[in-house]
Amino acid sequence: MHEALIVALCVIMGTLVIWSILRAFKTGIISSRGWTFQIEESPLGFVLTVVSRLVILAGCVWFALHTLGVANDLPMSWLRR
Repeated sequence: MHEALIVALCVIMGTLVIWSILRAFKTGIISSRGWTFQIEESPLGFVLTVVSRLVILAGCVWFALHTLGVANDLPMSWLRR
C-alpha cells in the first residue's frame, strides 16, 4: 500500500476517535458495540471505553509515524520473532 494512503487512513481514523472522545466528554455519554455508558450511571464503563479509544488513537499515531520512518522499529521487531 502506498505510504500516503496509509497515513491518510490513520489521520482519518484518529480524527474520528478524537471527535468521539470530545463528544463523550461534552455529553457524558459514550457508546461502543451496542453498549451505552453514561458517566453518572456507569463511570467505570465510561472510563474504560475512553481509554480503549485513546489506545486506538495512540496506535494510529504510532502507525502513521512508523510508515513515515519517524517511529522506532522496536514493537515490529518483537512481532517478527
